[in-house]
Amino acid sequence: MRTAARHLTAILLLAASGCASTIVLDQSWIEVRSKNFSIYTTLAERDARALLEDLELFRATLLVVTKLRATKPRVPNEIYAFQSTNDYAPFRPMRYAAGHFVPTLRSNLMAFATDLGIQGRAVLYHEYTHFLVHNEGPVQYPLWFDEGFAELLGSIDVLGALVRVGIVPPHRLPWLFYPEKVSYERLIRAHTYADFTGRELAMFYTQSWLLVHYLTLGRSGQGDIFSTNLTRYVDRIQQHVDEEQAFREAFGVDVNDLEERLAKYVKEIPSYGLPRRDLLKGLEISVRPVPLDEIGARLGWLAIAERKTSLAERLFERAREANPGNARAVAGIAEVHKVGRDWEEAEADYRRAIELAPDDWQNQLDYAEYFADRAFLEEDGRDEHLAQARERLTRVIAMAPEIPEPHAILGMTYTIGNQPPEPGIAPLERAAELLPSHPDTDFPLAKLHARAGHRKRAIELLRRIVYRPHGEPNSEAVKLLEQLEREAGEAKTSPSPN
Repeated sequence: MRTAARHLTAILLLAASGCASTIVLDQSWIEVRSKNFSIYTTLAERDARALLEDLELFRATLLVVTKLRATKPRVPNEIYAFQSTNDYAPFRPMRYAAGHFVPTLRSNLMAFATDLGIQGRAVLYHEYTHFLVHNEGPVQYPLWFDEGFAELLGSIDVLGALVRVGIVPPHRLPWLFYPEKVSYERLIRAHTYADFTGRELAMFYTQSWLLVHYLTLGRSGQGDIFSTNLTRYVDRIQQHVDEEQAFREAFGVDVNDLEERLAKYVKEIPSYGLPRRDLLKGLEISVRPVPLDEIGARLGWLAIAERKTSLAERLFERAREANPGNARAVAGIAEVHKVGRDWEEAEADYRRAIELAPDDWQNQLDYAEYFADRAFLEEDGRDEHLAQARERLTRVIAMAPEIPEPHAILGMTYTIGNQPPEPGIAPLERAAELLPSHPDTDFPLAKLHARAGHRKRAIELLRRIVYRPHGEPNSEAVKLLEQLEREAGEAKTSPSPN
């Protein structure tokens, strides 16, 4: 079973075949690594080091500004910095994308084109801000804050000896002075991007950035208590208080006054600087060349994450040609076979990958998920496949106990067919504890709690899903939440047996 871009539904889809070549493998690749990031790139070493320093500066600044408790990566952060837009094009999820971020339950995969300047990095900064903030806990922030705050921190820039916070994002600057605004009453009530047209969505991002900037950096004496005010606001919203009333009570500002206040504020937007040297203390960077077979396998898995199966297959084949003993390339070819439901070929290659690298937990995990996927898709042999999946997942957890994915998949196997719900709850709760930001654990966990009669916990999880600002609406979750809330209401009004 797959998570994020690598989940069960991927098996049901034929990935875009594409026509991109694997010529990018013929370039010289290096890895520059720090405690928090690994960058794979064809940039010159000097430029690659500078890029990694900027990423570490961004992360350190984010932690200082937000006072987040996060001190270590929840999962590895792999970044693919392509030297040109043409090299990046085969991997991007949509046309004209400058960069993309794929959060999975085993790693964060990020890719961008470096020749687009700040555009690509801004995507990474924005999405990584979401990742760190959401991992602080299960709080569901309103859409305007979630995006406005990510835009605010995503525009952090390094200028000489200072790291600047609060500068206007260059791509938002023209929209700041666009005459047709989204009303702030509508902005703070928004729950989904579907509420806006394309032009309105650009205004929503820009105005959300401006509003968060004003509330955090622009009000004298108020910045230090912003987090307290925000917590009060979120609490009031969860108590079903009207958004405008909750905003006024929490921030001391009437929503009807925001347009006039912010029109004045935009004329003189402040920014602040943090000393670069203080943020880079203790930074250690290592550099090594990456052989063709390794980068071929890594880029193949990046393509798999975006469901570009044909591209992935070509990359894996090139990697295997260069080194027949590359276990991750062999496992990748097995993954391609699995997507096509070529079960026998897939199983043979998974076995071969494990023979080549039995101590690599990723190979063991891929093989375990193969059995979980078969159990989900086919009734024939389901019990045997589930038993195999669970045995192997337990083994993977022993090998890599801090990786959320095997815990999550183990729990998800109890959502298949008529499995008892109780054994699946603990591993899914553990996955959610390890990586609170990831949405793929909440719904299967909610379903198991509902089936086990744990109505309160199921409702809590379902509300997080239904009111989550990112992703597509989950109609099944909405339906189940309505059912459980109705049952809870009926239970409260039922006469006492006494």
